Amino acid sequence: MAADRRLFAPTCALNERIGMFGRSRLAGLGFLALLFGWMWPGQGCGEEVSGLAQALGMQLPRVMKPAPAFSLVSLDGRRHALADARGHWVLLHFWATWCPPCRAEMRALHRVAQRAHHLRIVCVNEDRGGKHGVEAFVRTQAPGMDVLLDEEGRVRRRYAVRALPTSYLIAPDGRIFARAIGERDWLGPVGQRLLRALERED
Repeated sequence: MAADRRLFAPTCALNERIGMFGRSRLAGLGFLALLFGWMWPGQGCGEEVSGLAQALGMQLPRVMKPAPAFSLVSLDGRRHALADARGHWVLLHFWATWCPPCRAEMRALHRVAQRAHHLRIVCVNEDRGGKHGVEAFVRTQAPGMDVLLDEEGRVRRRYAVRALPTSYLIAPDGRIFARAIGERDWLGPVGQRLLRALERED
């Protein structure tokens, strides 16, 4: 059953050609994983963290490669770079306010951020209509979260994001450790065990 849940995690598909968005479920996730060089069983990764990441439905890369560098401006006008979080575990989370599973996961990540101070959560927003709707959501649903604006989709394209939400777990050495396409249960038993394991390895 766990495999079924991770293969059919709710997502919002991105249609670049017509610039419209629609809700979907990625039934072909396994095919996409192979296509982009990802797989379920990990190799050469920390056993506890990699095992829990897979149990949560994350994909592990065949070879851990450096996460593409970027910098973006946050809602408060400050510029943040991914390199600022080097030396810590990072959850790089792509989301949008128009995406229902994104909204639910952002609320969960807000709770995670209040507890898991060892984990740097970097939320990259993909709304295209300006920041006012994003500000309103964050103010009421995830206050205090640092949200970076990627309105032109530059960073999203660098990370080959094809559906939202998508999250990357980045190791302290700056390499991509795992990826999740679709909403994940960070507050459930497996998610909490993974967060505790990351704290021990931080």
